Amino acid sequence: MAGKYNGVQAVLIQQNPNCMFSSCRNHSLNLVGVDCAESCKEAVTYFGTIQQMYNLFSSSPQRWEILKQHLPVSLHGMSKTRWSARIDGVKPVAQHLNSVRSALNELGVLHLTAQAKMELNAIQKYISKLDCILMSFIWMKLLTMIHQTDLIIEARQATLDIEKDNIENLCNDIQRLREQFAKILNESKFVARNIGVSCEFLTNRHFPSQDDPELYFKINFKNLIDEDLVLAAQHFHHKYDKEISKELENEVLFLKRIYGANFKLDCTPNKFLEEILGLGLSGVFPNITIALRIFISLPASTASGERTFIVLMQIKNYHRSTMGQERLNGLAMLNINCDIARKLDFSNIFGILVSYYGVYLKLVLVLYVNIP
Repeated sequence: MAGKYNGVQAVLIQQNPNCMFSSCRNHSLNLVGVDCAESCKEAVTYFGTIQQMYNLFSSSPQRWEILKQHLPVSLHGMSKTRWSARIDGVKPVAQHLNSVRSALNELGVLHLTAQAKMELNAIQKYISKLDCILMSFIWMKLLTMIHQTDLIIEARQATLDIEKDNIENLCNDIQRLREQFAKILNESKFVARNIGVSCEFLTNRHFPSQDDPELYFKINFKNLIDEDLVLAAQHFHHKYDKEISKELENEVLFLKRIYGANFKLDCTPNKFLEEILGLGLSGVFPNITIALRIFISLPASTASGERTFIVLMQIKNYHRSTMGQERLNGLAMLNINCDIARKLDFSNIFGILVSYYGVYLKLVLVLYVNIP
């Protein structure tokens, strides 16, 4: 869909060269989670075990029935497309680990193949270690944070500045989670003692504590100098040479000098545009005004937009195979903008149709009466 040469991006740019491609921030955040987990061998082992456990139970109705007898919820496989949906796979294991162990013990009584027995023994060995309990606590909290941030960015139809604030809050939450490692470890040991699992790590892995002098997720903010501002303005002018003039460079430098005395320092791009219009400075900064309008129109997430493409499969099915392009476009627009369509008052439209067909009916009657 985002293909530069053959995807929707290429088609839209061909229709309007001023279109700017903006990657979906929800997908980007999910990819960050994927890369983070794949860089940690403990996380790879943990998620791999959960997937292996799901495959073991779901491969047989008898095994799945045993699982339902012990767990009040179902196991879920690891999603390969939506990273935050992995919370559905982690939650049953994290909240009902003892019930999962009981279900696995009952599987051992069944007549299993050699491959299934080997997988069962490997799963039982792993979930009976403190490593599994600790990883369940950590990833349950981490995936919940990522999932909630995904939902907020998508539901608010956020712009890039709002998305940036939410990502910064997520980084701060993850930083606080790292600082609470000792507390999470104590909680894991408490749960391990209650279900009869050893409270000692069976390997010589080194787990960092709060006393380790490490700084996580440090963000260095660079103070933009005039040369950086000019280069950014030139790049933006090159992209929108028909809408933005070269005066953008001078406007940016002028704005930098007078910004502190005339505008709020913590102003968002949307509020900043409102202040420029409210103070009557749109004539002084015409190019910056246009640039701000372009910026706040860029969506932070395209997840909701991508769902609209699925609408076409629902509208034009085999029952409507003879539908023309014009009607298809109209129905698709009604479905995509359903929130606006539901607010329309159709009484006026019906009145126009009745009046139109009423005149048409009178004309038919007159012609019919005058026919000899």
